[in-house]
Amino acid sequence: FYYLWQAQTSQKRKNFQLHLFSDHHYRQQLQRVCFHAWLSYADYRKRKNMHKNRVHKYYQHHLVEKYYLNWRQCYTHRLKINQNQQRLNELQKQILLRWAFNNWKTYLDELAEERQTLKMAEQYYRRRLIVRAYDRMF
Repeated sequence: FYYLWQAQTSQKRKNFQLHLFSDHHYRQQLQRVCFHAWLSYADYRKRKNMHKNRVHKYYQHHLVEKYYLNWRQCYTHRLKINQNQQRLNELQKQILLRWAFNNWKTYLDELAEERQTLKMAEQYYRRRLIVRAYDRMF
């Protein structure tokens, strides 16, 4: 009986040790699998964050470039408008001066014509006076 009991306890102890060994082996395998899964997840997150940062940088760069180009286009457009406005003001001033000069010139021509007419009228009047005086004398 003792040998049987000793064999059974020895068998139970071996089974228990096998169970402990298999449990330890299972836990190690589970830890290894979980660790590798965690490593792959961490690597995935790292790659995802790097990609996200790269996309964000690209987007920001192109957004800044887009707004800079729009600002520059608007600025050059505004400069052209200002230049055109200055040119328009200069042309308007030239037109106004030309109009004033032409009116002044026309006025002077009219005055000269009026003087000439008055001079001719006075000469005619003097001739007529001389002719009348000459006719009265003879």
